[in-house]
Amino acid sequence: MKNVRLVRKDESAVSPVIATILMVAITVVLAAVLYVMVSGLLTGPGGGPQTIRVQRQDTSSNWVLSIVTVPSTHALTTTTFLMRWPSNSSVANPPGQATLQTLKTASGGVQYLPVGGAPQTELKVSDVITISKTLSYTTGMSITIADGQTVLWTGTL
Repeated sequence: MKNVRLVRKDESAVSPVIATILMVAITVVLAAVLYVMVSGLLTGPGGGPQTIRVQRQDTSSNWVLSIVTVPSTHALTTTTFLMRWPSNSSVANPPGQATLQTLKTASGGVQYLPVGGAPQTELKVSDVITISKTLSYTTGMSITIADGQTVLWTGTL
């Protein structure tokens, strides 16, 4: 018997133009899938930070931070107040990082004053935080109000 080999002359499977289009399409689809995965990780399950609006006023004896808007509820036991020195960014202690609930009683010249007459358990519009100017606190100190890991507001004196 003879050993017969069949040789095909047209061995190309896909034209170069079609191959290029397929590679570009696969790249675009993979980039879109990666974008969706990464953007979901960045914003987290809450859909981004919830922010409050605070208005700062100066009086002769205090800096006054008035709560202007509160888009959702924030418990006083989990909402924290943090003040840092402008020169080295270390935490001013007192008050340190204190919850608004504990700041109802003045701590080192910082006090949270809820507006409502009844016992209040959450942050509300028109609540006030006063910071005494008679202590060593200075203009330029940074203030952060947060609820857990979510920063609600940052500003400076």
